[in-house]
Amino acid sequence: MHNKTITVLIIATILSISTASAYYNWTDTVSYYKLDETTGTTAYDAVTQSGNNLTASDERIFTAATQGIINTSANLSQGNDYLNITSPVNFPSGADARTFAFFFHTPDTLVASREYLGGWGNAQSNQAFEISYFGTDTPDIFIDLYGTGNGFPVAWTPNTTYGIIVTYNGSGDDFMIYINNDSGTMVSDIAVPETVPTYFGLGYRASEGTGGGAFFNGWIDEVAIVAREWTEDERSAYFSQACQYDDTCAEPPVCTPNWVCDGYGAATCLINDTNTAACNSVNDTNSCGELYGGDYSEFSNQTGVCDYCTPSFSCDGYATGVCLQNGTRYDECDSVVDANTCFNITGLSNDTYAGDFSEFANQENECTYVDEYAGASAAVMLLLPLVFILSMLFYVPGIKEYMQEKEVAGRIIKIIGVVIALIIIGLLFV
Repeated sequence: MHNKTITVLIIATILSISTASAYYNWTDTVSYYKLDETTGTTAYDAVTQSGNNLTASDERIFTAATQGIINTSANLSQGNDYLNITSPVNFPSGADARTFAFFFHTPDTLVASREYLGGWGNAQSNQAFEISYFGTDTPDIFIDLYGTGNGFPVAWTPNTTYGIIVTYNGSGDDFMIYINNDSGTMVSDIAVPETVPTYFGLGYRASEGTGGGAFFNGWIDEVAIVAREWTEDERSAYFSQACQYDDTCAEPPVCTPNWVCDGYGAATCLINDTNTAACNSVNDTNSCGELYGGDYSEFSNQTGVCDYCTPSFSCDGYATGVCLQNGTRYDECDSVVDANTCFNITGLSNDTYAGDFSEFANQENECTYVDEYAGASAAVMLLLPLVFILSMLFYVPGIKEYMQEKEVAGRIIKIIGVVIALIIIGLLFV
């Protein structure tokens, strides 16, 4: 219980060291071993999926796995255990730039003898690249090139987790070793040109196989091999261990905001009956999280239809109506005037009157009724007795014979016909 408590505290310390970006740039990553397996003897490479898988010397490395940086780790504390692969693919060699990164946990009791943490190469002079450490002797951390190497002292603490990153920029003979995201220590005079490696191993001196001994007693986790030198941000991201090798950990693409106007100010109605409102609020449809720093001038104004001037029509002219017998005349509106003089202001045809005047009430006026057919009626009334008298002459004794004798009857009949015609015409006009 005591050991687990210390481990958790140390891991929490490592994770709190960096405030840099939590993203890796996985370009040129050759292999990454999460070491989260809990059964079997295969440690899977998250990059190649199978090409650089490691084989465990014993299943107990995973079945007895302990808590690592993320999930579990490879437990190499049970006696001469290791992981390895022959002929690893695409591992950097010679003067290739590189990064070798891993976490390891020291045992409860440190020893003075050398223990190998991991490396790759060949069992020939200057043809290996392996990292080892001494628990209580110096140099406490060492870059071993199988026969030559260099290192520097470190005051290791028992039962403690350390993050290690070793980098080489591909020029000269200087390597850098970073421990728990420190500023790094240069290790010089490292003869670089090892040939294409025939092995890679964790937890022992793989260049000499199992007979080489120097087994590591502790656990190892989150191992990365990269064919270039990591940047400071990438080192900080690794030490913070926000995530393991995975697509979700890739550097997010550059986000370019796509600003669209989503709000407009008060509209101003123009003399041509169109209104214009300027943009005053935007939204980024790409949700990049940036603040808009423009003046909105790149966005088009919002336009619409409005009424710059509203006519106020009233009737100012009436057509004279017919005077009725009751002495009343109703005049209908036939011209209007706009109290707001909108057409004079705008010149727009829709500001002129286009109605039929029916919305305006007729104007009622008094008048003197004149009967235009009164004379005709009087004449008719005078003619009727005449017709009657002439008609009756045919029935008066003596006169009838006289008219027949003098042939007057025909003329009277014609006169009566004309009078009757005049009466009928008069009646039609009354």
